[in-house]
Amino acid sequence: MKIAETDGDSEILLKVVQYIYIRDFKKRNKMLLRLYSILITYSMTFCTPVFASDINAGQQIVEDVCSHCHGLRKPSAQGMFPALAGRDQRRIRDVLRQYRSKTRLSAIMNNLTGSLTNQDINNIAAYYNWLDPN
Repeated sequence: MKIAETDGDSEILLKVVQYIYIRDFKKRNKMLLRLYSILITYSMTFCTPVFASDINAGQQIVEDVCSHCHGLRKPSAQGMFPALAGRDQRRIRDVLRQYRSKTRLSAIMNNLTGSLTNQDINNIAAYYNWLDPN
């Protein structure tokens, strides 16, 4: 059995193959589009909210409270506490939240962070991260 005996038959066969390829291509694109939208929706569902930080508000809190022990650029005169200027923002934020929730224990820090909001903590972390340690 011959598939294409004349030029007309081969043109028809070519058009059928093109139609199948285009149809399958459209189906694949629809499936990929659905998959991407599911992935985007899924990732947005489980993302933690990001709060904008106000460096000026963080500076005010740091100057009023934190700088007595941690200093601004260098530790206070006693030198018992680490300088926080230039430290990683995420690290400072996570540690402050641990002190606030009392999963990290320090009588002083647990009391000082107990009244801070997430926004306050983000502001403090942003300010210390922004601050040049030198």
